[in-house]
Amino acid sequence: MIVYDAIRGKRCGVVASSSLLILLASGMEAEESVARQWNEELLNAIRLDTPAPTVHGRNLFHLSVAMYDAWAVYDGVSTSYLNGHESADAVDVEAAREEAISFAAYRILKERFSEFLSPPGFAVSQASFDALMAALGYDSGNTTTAGDSPAALGNRIAETVLSYGLTDGGNEAQAYIDTTGYAPFNDSLVFELSGTVLAEPNHWQPLSFDFFVLQNGIIIGEATQEFIGPHWGAVKPFALERDSPADPYTWSPIDPGPPPQLGGVGDARYRAEFVDVIRYSTRMDPDDGVRINLSPAVIGNRPLGTHLDRGYTVNPVTGMSYAANIVKR
Repeated sequence: MIVYDAIRGKRCGVVASSSLLILLASGMEAEESVARQWNEELLNAIRLDTPAPTVHGRNLFHLSVAMYDAWAVYDGVSTSYLNGHESADAVDVEAAREEAISFAAYRILKERFSEFLSPPGFAVSQASFDALMAALGYDSGNTTTAGDSPAALGNRIAETVLSYGLTDGGNEAQAYIDTTGYAPFNDSLVFELSGTVLAEPNHWQPLSFDFFVLQNGIIIGEATQEFIGPHWGAVKPFALERDSPADPYTWSPIDPGPPPQLGGVGDARYRAEFVDVIRYSTRMDPDDGVRINLSPAVIGNRPLGTHLDRGYTVNPVTGMSYAANIVKR
């Protein structure tokens, strides 16, 4: 999917990594576009919220949809992602786009980072959204969706995106709680206790960082990992297509199949990869004497589909070469 820098028409790629979507802006100059400013607002709100890669990947996507649709309304050629073929004219297209983008982004962020959906940092985030609208010179109290004013278009686009979000399978109406009834197969692993019992080695085991013991030797974790989004496979994607719309979990064209199973298909691979984990774990000793270079000069810039780091010749902002960054492995 392509998202546009609303002021200069430059493109920003939306990259999917597992369940997390990341915005990568290209060609940024000193003056940030409104699209960039609202992206930063979202990223700042995510930092204050509970870690939830599936939920925030979805938030990044939906904000991108809203801003793109607000841009496309004034393009005359491009088709909106969710808002059909709606179009509008303006004497100052650039100013109209900025306003429509801002109202669309503002409404979505105000909803997605409300006290109900984002309790940890919602107050700070809400105040920040309000402050940006004021700084841009827009009346955040303008909630009209009627007419072709930039504000009305932005509010209408946000309304469409938010309505879409209530039907995409994420269970936003119930704060994204799991709808599958999933429960861990294994008891949690308590770090402070020696040994562990792994009843199902082919399934996830939560970790407990603190615990207390009840009567009869029952151990309860006070800070135990919780699972995230077993139902997320049923959330509507933005690019992929399922085998059957009737079954939200059918993904055979891209499904690599089950992972290696201990005592089952792929047993040898499971054991080999388990040994790899142990081997790599030995590198966690900060005093092993091995140092590596983490400079962008040698890290990153991989050919698509590979793990080959080619590094970057120069910093695209400064035009200077990257210095070495030698650290303990």
